[in-house]
Amino acid sequence: MNKLTRQITRAMRPKAALIAYACEKDYLNSEYFLELRRIGRDGMMEAGKPVSRKFVQSLVENFTVESSSVPYGAIPKGLLYVHLREEKYVWHTPPCRKYLYFTGSLNIPNGEYCIPGLVWMVKGESLFLFAYKAKRITANTQLYSAPFFNVRPKEGSVCLGNARVLVPEKNTFDFFIRGWENRFFLSKFSQVLGGNPTKTNLVRVTLNAKQSFDHSELLPIKKLKLKDLLK
Repeated sequence: MNKLTRQITRAMRPKAALIAYACEKDYLNSEYFLELRRIGRDGMMEAGKPVSRKFVQSLVENFTVESSSVPYGAIPKGLLYVHLREEKYVWHTPPCRKYLYFTGSLNIPNGEYCIPGLVWMVKGESLFLFAYKAKRITANTQLYSAPFFNVRPKEGSVCLGNARVLVPEKNTFDFFIRGWENRFFLSKFSQVLGGNPTKTNLVRVTLNAKQSFDHSELLPIKKLKLKDLLK
Protein backbone atom coordinates (compact mmCIF):
# COMPACT_ATOMS: atom_id res chain seq x y z
CA MET A 1 0.00 0.00 0.00
CA ASN A 2 1.55 3.32 -1.09
CA LYS A 3 1.46 6.60 0.82
CA LEU A 4 -1.45 8.08 -1.18
CA THR A 5 -3.60 4.98 -0.66
CA ARG A 6 -2.90 5.06 3.07
CA GLN A 7 -3.94 8.74 3.24
CA ILE A 8 -7.20 8.09 1.36
CA THR A 9 -8.22 4.97 3.27
CA ARG A 10 -7.12 5.97 6.76
CA ALA A 11 -9.94 6.12 9.29
CA MET A 12 -10.79 9.41 10.99
CA ARG A 13 -12.09 9.03 14.52
CA PRO A 14 -13.85 11.77 16.52
CA LYS A 15 -11.89 12.91 19.55
CA ALA A 16 -14.02 15.72 20.96
CA ALA A 17 -17.21 17.70 20.40
CA LEU A 18 -17.64 21.44 20.85
CA ILE A 19 -21.24 22.22 21.83
CA ALA A 20 -22.74 25.70 21.86
CA TYR A 21 -25.75 26.54 24.05
CA ALA A 22 -27.87 29.67 23.69
CA CYS A 23 -30.40 31.20 26.05
CA GLU A 24 -32.42 33.84 24.22
CA LYS A 25 -33.75 36.51 26.52
CA ASP A 26 -35.06 38.68 23.73
CA TYR A 27 -34.31 39.59 20.10
CA LEU A 28 -31.29 41.76 20.95
CA ASN A 29 -30.00 40.02 24.06
CA SER A 30 -28.85 36.39 24.21
CA GLU A 31 -26.49 34.40 26.43
CA TYR A 32 -24.13 31.78 25.04
CA PHE A 33 -22.16 28.95 26.63
CA LEU A 34 -19.53 26.68 25.06
CA GLU A 35 -18.85 23.18 26.31
CA LEU A 36 -16.12 20.72 25.28
CA ARG A 37 -16.90 16.99 25.55
CA ARG A 38 -14.25 14.36 24.91
CA ILE A 39 -15.34 11.26 22.98
CA GLY A 40 -14.20 7.91 24.31
CA ARG A 41 -13.15 4.81 22.38
CA ASP A 42 -16.70 3.52 22.57
CA GLY A 43 -17.90 6.59 20.68
CA MET A 44 -19.73 8.00 23.68
CA MET A 45 -19.29 11.58 24.84
CA GLU A 46 -17.81 12.08 28.28
CA ALA A 47 -18.72 14.74 30.82
CA GLY A 48 -18.66 18.26 29.47
CA LYS A 49 -16.20 20.95 30.54
CA PRO A 50 -16.65 24.70 30.06
CA VAL A 51 -14.47 26.21 27.35
CA SER A 52 -12.12 29.02 28.36
CA ARG A 53 -11.83 32.29 26.47
CA LYS A 54 -8.13 31.55 25.88
CA PHE A 55 -9.04 28.26 24.15
CA VAL A 56 -11.56 29.98 21.85
CA GLN A 57 -9.10 32.74 20.91
CA SER A 58 -6.42 30.16 20.11
CA LEU A 59 -8.89 28.14 18.03
CA VAL A 60 -10.02 31.17 16.02
CA GLU A 61 -6.47 32.45 15.43
CA ASN A 62 -5.18 29.09 14.21
CA PHE A 63 -8.18 28.52 11.95
CA THR A 64 -7.95 32.02 10.47
CA VAL A 65 -4.23 31.81 9.71
CA GLU A 66 -4.18 28.29 8.29
CA SER A 67 -7.51 28.26 6.43
CA SER A 68 -7.84 31.76 5.04
CA SER A 69 -6.71 32.59 1.50
CA VAL A 70 -5.55 35.99 2.76
CA PRO A 71 -1.74 36.21 3.07
CA TYR A 72 -0.28 36.87 6.50
CA GLY A 73 3.08 37.35 8.20
CA ALA A 74 5.97 39.82 7.97
CA ILE A 75 5.71 42.54 5.32
CA PRO A 76 8.42 41.86 2.70
CA LYS A 77 10.60 44.55 1.20
CA GLY A 78 8.96 45.98 -1.90
CA LEU A 79 5.34 45.48 -0.88
CA LEU A 80 3.64 48.85 -1.42
CA TYR A 81 -0.10 48.39 -0.99
CA VAL A 82 -2.65 45.83 0.23
CA HIS A 83 -6.46 46.00 0.03
CA LEU A 84 -7.79 42.76 1.53
CA ARG A 85 -11.43 43.34 0.63
CA GLU A 86 -10.59 43.85 -3.05
CA GLU A 87 -7.82 41.20 -2.97
CA LYS A 88 -5.47 43.78 -4.40
CA TYR A 89 -1.71 43.74 -3.84
CA VAL A 90 0.98 46.03 -5.31
CA TRP A 91 4.74 45.58 -5.02
CA HIS A 92 7.90 46.44 -6.93
CA THR A 93 11.15 44.69 -7.83
CA PRO A 94 14.42 46.43 -8.80
CA PRO A 95 16.29 45.88 -12.08
CA CYS A 96 17.96 42.46 -12.20
CA ARG A 97 18.78 39.46 -14.36
CA LYS A 98 16.15 36.74 -14.85
CA TYR A 99 16.05 33.41 -16.64
CA LEU A 100 13.37 33.68 -19.34
CA TYR A 101 11.67 31.04 -21.47
CA PHE A 102 10.47 31.51 -25.07
CA THR A 103 8.53 29.50 -27.63
CA GLY A 104 10.55 28.29 -30.63
CA SER A 105 8.67 30.53 -33.07
CA LEU A 106 10.27 33.66 -31.57
CA ASN A 107 13.83 32.45 -32.26
CA ILE A 108 14.97 33.79 -28.89
CA PRO A 109 17.07 31.34 -26.84
CA ASN A 110 16.08 30.60 -23.26
CA GLY A 111 18.52 32.13 -20.81
CA GLU A 112 19.35 35.00 -18.50
CA TYR A 113 18.36 38.51 -19.58
CA CYS A 114 18.53 41.93 -17.96
CA ILE A 115 15.15 43.40 -17.07
CA PRO A 116 14.13 46.84 -15.75
CA GLY A 117 12.49 47.65 -12.44
CA LEU A 118 8.94 46.32 -12.33
CA VAL A 119 5.71 47.20 -10.56
CA TRP A 120 3.40 44.22 -9.99
CA MET A 121 -0.31 44.39 -9.23
CA VAL A 122 -2.57 41.44 -8.41
CA LYS A 123 -6.35 41.86 -8.31
CA GLY A 124 -8.12 38.63 -7.48
CA GLU A 125 -6.75 36.10 -9.96
CA SER A 126 -5.44 38.68 -12.46
CA LEU A 127 -1.87 39.94 -12.78
CA PHE A 128 -0.82 43.36 -14.11
CA LEU A 129 2.76 44.38 -14.82
CA PHE A 130 4.46 47.72 -15.46
CA ALA A 131 8.05 48.98 -15.73
CA TYR A 132 9.76 52.00 -14.19
CA LYS A 133 13.04 53.88 -14.76
CA ALA A 134 13.48 55.79 -11.51
CA LYS A 135 16.34 54.84 -9.19
CA ARG A 136 14.11 55.58 -6.21
CA ILE A 137 10.43 54.71 -6.52
CA THR A 138 7.82 57.17 -5.16
CA ALA A 139 4.10 57.77 -5.50
CA ASN A 140 4.80 60.04 -8.49
CA THR A 141 7.01 57.56 -10.34
CA GLN A 142 6.05 57.35 -14.03
CA LEU A 143 5.02 53.87 -15.18
CA TYR A 144 5.92 52.33 -18.53
CA SER A 145 4.74 49.35 -20.56
CA ALA A 146 6.38 46.15 -19.35
CA PRO A 147 8.85 45.10 -22.11
CA PHE A 148 7.69 41.49 -22.33
CA PHE A 149 5.67 39.21 -24.53
CA ASN A 150 2.31 38.03 -23.11
CA VAL A 151 1.62 41.49 -21.57
CA ARG A 152 -0.83 44.06 -22.97
CA PRO A 153 1.25 47.25 -23.11
CA LYS A 154 -1.38 49.89 -22.30
CA GLU A 155 -3.26 48.27 -19.40
CA GLY A 156 -0.49 45.95 -18.21
CA SER A 157 -2.68 42.84 -18.04
CA VAL A 158 -0.72 39.58 -18.25
CA CYS A 159 -1.79 36.47 -20.15
CA LEU A 160 -0.98 33.50 -17.89
CA GLY A 161 -2.32 30.85 -20.26
CA ASN A 162 0.49 28.30 -19.89
CA ALA A 163 1.88 29.48 -16.56
CA ARG A 164 2.66 26.79 -14.03
CA VAL A 165 0.62 27.23 -10.85
CA LEU A 166 2.80 26.46 -7.85
CA VAL A 167 1.18 25.71 -4.50
CA PRO A 168 2.92 27.85 -1.83
CA GLU A 169 4.40 26.15 1.22
CA LYS A 170 2.77 28.79 3.42
CA ASN A 171 0.28 31.55 2.71
CA THR A 172 2.61 34.32 3.85
CA PHE A 173 3.11 37.59 1.95
CA ASP A 174 6.58 36.43 0.94
CA PHE A 175 5.33 33.15 -0.58
CA PHE A 176 2.36 34.97 -2.16
CA ILE A 177 4.63 37.44 -4.00
CA ARG A 178 7.17 34.78 -4.94
CA GLY A 179 4.40 32.56 -6.29
CA TRP A 180 3.02 35.24 -8.63
CA GLU A 181 6.49 36.18 -9.87
CA ASN A 182 7.25 32.52 -10.58
CA ARG A 183 3.96 32.12 -12.47
CA PHE A 184 5.10 34.91 -14.76
CA PHE A 185 8.77 34.03 -15.23
CA LEU A 186 8.27 30.26 -15.49
CA SER A 187 5.75 30.62 -18.31
CA LYS A 188 6.89 30.62 -21.93
CA PHE A 189 6.79 34.00 -23.66
CA SER A 190 5.03 33.53 -26.96
CA GLN A 191 3.36 36.59 -28.50
CA VAL A 192 2.93 40.36 -28.56
CA LEU A 193 -0.47 41.40 -27.22
CA GLY A 194 -2.12 44.62 -28.39
CA GLY A 195 0.90 46.25 -29.96
CA ASN A 196 4.66 46.45 -29.48
CA PRO A 197 5.50 47.42 -25.85
CA THR A 198 8.90 48.95 -26.73
CA LYS A 199 10.00 51.74 -29.08
CA THR A 200 11.64 49.29 -31.48
CA ASN A 201 11.09 45.59 -32.19
CA LEU A 202 10.61 43.62 -28.95
CA VAL A 203 12.56 40.61 -30.24
CA ARG A 204 15.60 42.80 -30.91
CA VAL A 205 15.23 44.58 -27.56
CA THR A 206 15.10 41.23 -25.75
CA LEU A 207 18.14 39.81 -27.55
CA ASN A 208 20.13 42.97 -26.76
CA ALA A 209 19.20 42.62 -23.08
CA LYS A 210 21.66 39.71 -22.74
CA GLN A 211 24.27 42.23 -21.59
CA SER A 212 22.16 45.16 -20.33
CA PHE A 213 18.66 46.54 -20.71
CA ASP A 214 18.25 49.73 -22.74
CA HIS A 215 15.85 51.86 -20.67
CA SER A 216 15.39 54.29 -23.57
CA GLU A 217 13.27 51.56 -25.20
CA LEU A 218 10.55 51.87 -22.54
CA LEU A 219 7.26 53.42 -23.63
CA PRO A 220 5.50 55.61 -21.02
CA ILE A 221 1.86 54.95 -20.29
CA LYS A 222 0.32 58.43 -20.45
CA LYS A 223 -0.78 59.90 -17.13
CA LEU A 224 -0.15 56.62 -15.26
CA LYS A 225 1.84 57.12 -12.06
CA LEU A 226 2.47 54.65 -9.27
CA LYS A 227 -0.03 56.48 -7.04
CA ASP A 228 -2.80 55.60 -9.50
CA LEU A 229 -2.38 51.95 -8.54
CA LEU A 230 -2.30 52.65 -4.80
CA LYS A 231 -5.99 53.37 -4.35
